[in-house]
Amino acid sequence: MVPESIQSTITKLHNEGFQVIVAGGLAVNVHGFSRVTLDADLIVRESDRESVLNILRDLGFTERGTSKVATRLSHRSHLIPFLDLLWTEEATFDVFLQEAITTSPNCKTLALPHLVAMKIHAISQRQDRLAKDSEDIRWLLKQNSSKISFNDYQLLLNRFASEENMSYLRGLYPSAH
Repeated sequence: MVPESIQSTITKLHNEGFQVIVAGGLAVNVHGFSRVTLDADLIVRESDRESVLNILRDLGFTERGTSKVATRLSHRSHLIPFLDLLWTEEATFDVFLQEAITTSPNCKTLALPHLVAMKIHAISQRQDRLAKDSEDIRWLLKQNSSKISFNDYQLLLNRFASEENMSYLRGLYPSAH
C-alpha cells in the first residue's frame, strides 16, 4: 500500500490539478510483492515539472538531485522517504494513466506490464540494479502470471532488455515456456 505520508502528498498535488502515478517499490507492493522501499517513485508529466516542484517545496521538500528524467527530493520532517519524481512525456504519461489501477482516492498505480517494463529498462540502463529489480520482476511474474503471458513478457524483453541480460531475464518467468 501507499503510506499515508505519500498519499497526502499525492492528494495535495491532485487537489492542485496535477496527476501522478505511483511506480517503483510502492507499485511492486501494490501488485503483490511486499518489500521494504527507501523511496517513493512518482511518474509526473514533464510539462508539470516546475509547478509540481513548487508545490512540493511549499510542502517542505528539498531537491537533492536532478537530471533530465528524474528529480530526487527529501522532506524536512524525515518521516517521508525520499521522493523520486520521474519526468515523462505527455503521450507516455497518458498511456500510463489510462491503464493505471486506482489504489485509493486520487491515487493511481502503474499497471503491471508497465511496471515490469520499467524494471527491465532500469536493468538495461544500470547493471547495478540487476539483483534488486530482477527479484522484483521474478516475484511480480510469480504473483501475477495470469496477467502477463510469457509471450507478452517476451515482447517486453525484446523492447527493453539489453542483449547481455536477455536470457537471464527470460528465465525469470515462472512457468515452463
